[in-house]
Amino acid sequence: MVSFGAISSSQGWGYVASVICSMAVFSGSAQFALLATLGSGGGPAGAVMSAALINSRFIPMGIAVAGDLRGGRFRRALEGQAVVDGSWAAAHLGAGRFDR
Repeated sequence: MVSFGAISSSQGWGYVASVICSMAVFSGSAQFALLATLGSGGGPAGAVMSAALINSRFIPMGIAVAGDLRGGRFRRALEGQAVVDGSWAAAHLGAGRFDR
């Protein structure tokens, strides 16, 4: 995400820190929450907590699509990685069903 890299650079982060954060933190919104918390003087615990709270929205989304995923645990976990805001909304068929 180019905008995250630009803002993190303006906050004094090096490019390595930005890349590692992008690899470790799943969603862009959680990356910005982490960056905003640290940039406003918050500590690492608060930054991680804010990112975790933002990412907690994936729990009910995962529960909603769980019944529509097929295969073993590994395959379902791999397919679950594709559940993001846009794909979750686009896959909704109605009546509590989702298109894989």
